Amino acid sequence: MLIYNVPATLAHSYADRNIIIRSPDSETLAEIVSGWTGDNLHGIQLLGLSGQAEPLRNLVRPVPVEIVLHEQMDEYGLLYAFHDLGEAHPICANLTVTPGFQKAVKVAVSLGFAVRLQVTQPDRDLVEEMKSVLEYYLHQTTVDQPVQFFHGLLVALYDESAENLWNIQCEDPSLDRYVTATGEVVLSRRLDFLAMPDGESTFLDDLRLELLSERGECSTCSFFTNCIGYFKFPDRKYSCTYVKELLTILKEAGSELRQQFGRYEP
Repeated sequence: MLIYNVPATLAHSYADRNIIIRSPDSETLAEIVSGWTGDNLHGIQLLGLSGQAEPLRNLVRPVPVEIVLHEQMDEYGLLYAFHDLGEAHPICANLTVTPGFQKAVKVAVSLGFAVRLQVTQPDRDLVEEMKSVLEYYLHQTTVDQPVQFFHGLLVALYDESAENLWNIQCEDPSLDRYVTATGEVVLSRRLDFLAMPDGESTFLDDLRLELLSERGECSTCSFFTNCIGYFKFPDRKYSCTYVKELLTILKEAGSELRQQFGRYEP
């Protein structure tokens, strides 16, 4: 299913598509959702927390709500105002991996919100903080919501499947399209400087072959099946040394789970 992430100003231009509508104004989102009659609305994104939760409480139809925090160190405390909204709508906090982001993760999870981490090419210190968040996700018994991309990748490694980070993070151009405020269709919000490739449906296959033919780091990486160069953007020379340490923890957790469940009859 192909889904377009579009700004509210262009929502009706994509009324015949499967869409997610985004805006920094909760009143605008509430108005659009209230007047939407089709079954092709797959969610809304509130950009930042300057908008109030109250307009969204009056929605007459349940709809997934993703709250995108741009400056989570200044904003995450405002998530509490959206706590009761989760009783009627699935809530996800979209957090950028920047120093101190784990505080926002813990607040979001404590409120019963799912979390999606936006990450590009983290340095060693950020990877260490990501490891701390991963340990929290894996071992804190009160965590009952997914923290992506950890959750999706853990499932893939547990199943030993080919599910990949592009898909988990909703950046596979054969499934997801991001439309900018000017109407340009780009690869994703994270990679908004990259125009949508001509071969959208074959993007990942083409990227896989390209990275393997370069005979660089990806060609010998044990995580390549599930990564497909996800961390090689925007700088293809980025070293995944520390990222691999993070992925190794996930792989070991998946293997441990598989061994534990393998002891029991279906």
